[in-house]
Amino acid sequence: AVAQGGTGAATLAAAGLANTPAFHVYLSSSQGISNATETKIQFDTEVFDTANAYDNTTNYRFTPQTSGKYFFYLNVLPEAGANDNNVDLVYGEIRKNDTSLLWQILDFRSTNTGRKFHIGVSGILDMNGSSDYAEGFAYLDVTTGTEIFAGAQRSTYFGGYKLIGA
Repeated sequence: AVAQGGTGAATLAAAGLANTPAFHVYLSSSQGISNATETKIQFDTEVFDTANAYDNTTNYRFTPQTSGKYFFYLNVLPEAGANDNNVDLVYGEIRKNDTSLLWQILDFRSTNTGRKFHIGVSGILDMNGSSDYAEGFAYLDVTTGTEIFAGAQRSTYFGGYKLIGA
């Protein structure tokens, strides 16, 4: 902040213009899932969590204690072992209070030409700052194969941050 007389340093953070709370988490190792079942992704590794608002051990959810509009993003790498060409349907979603509000779907059921791909979901949600929470879920339906969400920092991740001035 600028002191009386015009001395000192002015910063955006000091003026309350920071994109916080913010978090970025990822799935550290592959998560086995059941075929054709919506599954909460257990993002267990935090890259950062500015307000300690992400639970990476029990509920795997972000619960900000500051109200406002938040930008969220989710990326999922679904795999079916050696049978990735048998992926029929896959989607990723971001839920607010267990209601799906943001999602992306890839449906190969009519052609059965599934290949490796990432599911990316993003959007803006209003959060009340006291009881709202956001979680990442995904769904994978395959003809054959072992269903997983691939674990690695660059493969399956979730994050968000409060928007300034929105």
